[in-house]
Amino acid sequence: MNICPNCQREIQGSPRYCPHCRAINEKAMVSTLATIKARMDAGTASKEDKEYIAQIYKDIDKANLPASLHPNKKAWIAILLSLFPIVMGLGYIYLGRWKRFWITLTIQILTPSILNTMGLYDLNFIILIILWLFTIFEAYALTKK
Repeated sequence: MNICPNCQREIQGSPRYCPHCRAINEKAMVSTLATIKARMDAGTASKEDKEYIAQIYKDIDKANLPASLHPNKKAWIAILLSLFPIVMGLGYIYLGRWKRFWITLTIQILTPSILNTMGLYDLNFIILIILWLFTIFEAYALTKK
């Protein structure tokens, strides 16, 4: 028995969707895609396999999953967007990681005010550079997952 991570109900078998809440069953999709990829690499993929993959692409677009799970996201675009130091974390928006973007922006806004009130003016620049570099490297890493 599997348990849906969305509604916490039991699911029999490995359907693509939870029959109760219609959430996408990512584990079932990943295992099925791995099997289909092995068949495609071996050159034995059937027409049904190709139709299944096309349907999954449609499901991903409809479900509004995090963009890093979407197969068409490019690492160079995420890095390019993250290179803008004025608003850090724009690459997160491209990847659909809104929570990370808002956390990064909050840190970017609050760090100077907190450190300036403490008199740590030099540390402000160093922390913001580290945060900026972190967002660039993480945007790249998220596209490679």
